[in-house]
Amino acid sequence: MTEQDHDPVLDAAVLGELRELEEMTDPGLVAELVAEYLVDAPGRVEELVRSLAEGDREGVGRAAHSLKSSSAYLGALGLAGVCREIEEAARGAGVEGLARRVEETQDEFQRVCEALRRLVGDRT
Repeated sequence: MTEQDHDPVLDAAVLGELRELEEMTDPGLVAELVAEYLVDAPGRVEELVRSLAEGDREGVGRAAHSLKSSSAYLGALGLAGVCREIEEAARGAGVEGLARRVEETQDEFQRVCEALRRLVGDRT
């Protein structure tokens, strides 16, 4: 077992499934997925922050949904959970009260990025 198998930021079961898929298909799959996430996801976080600042609840919901999906796929279930809560709240009457959750998302996103970099760093 590696250190990442016990990383509280990334779910070991999801990572295990990705490793199995990688073994069956493409030896560089996990590194490719992580690289794509590290390029794309910061834009989703920026969109989330911008939409919140503009009071655009639909934009908040779209950004949270996108970030939720891609994060869950890579095992960042904590981040995906916060995004799900934001997405659900954005369906309500407005974006009031979401600022704290968006800040939480930004903090958790940084932890996820660090964990993913460690993960692929061990594999390169």
